[in-house]
Amino acid sequence: MARIIASPGSNAPGSNAHRADRLHTLLRVGSIMMALPQRQVRSLELAVDVERGAEPPERGVGWIEFARRRWPVYALGPELELAPDRALDRGACVLIERDGGLFGIVVDEVERCDIDVETPLPPSMRGASTPIEALATLESGVVCLSSARALAAWVGA
Repeated sequence: MARIIASPGSNAPGSNAHRADRLHTLLRVGSIMMALPQRQVRSLELAVDVERGAEPPERGVGWIEFARRRWPVYALGPELELAPDRALDRGACVLIERDGGLFGIVVDEVERCDIDVETPLPPSMRGASTPIEALATLESGVVCLSSARALAAWVGA
C-alpha cells in the first residue's frame, strides 16, 4: 500500500506547495488517462482487496476497508461509464478523499505526474454529464483532469 501526501505551505511559485499543486495522480482506465490532484488521493490499494458483498453500494462494485471503516468502491468503463461488473482480479483501487469521507475507484494503472498547464473545457462541455473539468497534455497523450468533487458526483458517492 502506498500513501500519497501533499505538503502544506505557501503556494508561491517555486515553493514546495506550488510544486504540490502541479502533482497529480494519473489513473488509467483502458485507453483513457485521468488525473486528480495528488493531495486528494488518500491511499492506493490492490483491486483484489475490494470485497464484493451481497450488498454492493448503489452503482458500485464493492467495499474496501481502510482506517477501520468500509468505503464504497466504483469502477469505470472505457468511456468513463460506471462498470459495476468489472473484474477485480487486477489493477488498483484509488481511495479518494472528499468531505471527510473516502470512496474508491478501480483503475488499470496508477502513476504520479506533474501537470503545468491545464486547458479548461469549453462551457458547452462542462457540467454534470462528465467528470472531466479540464485537459492537459503529457508525453504519453491527452489527460482528462478531474477532482474528488467531480468524480464523487459522477459515480454517486
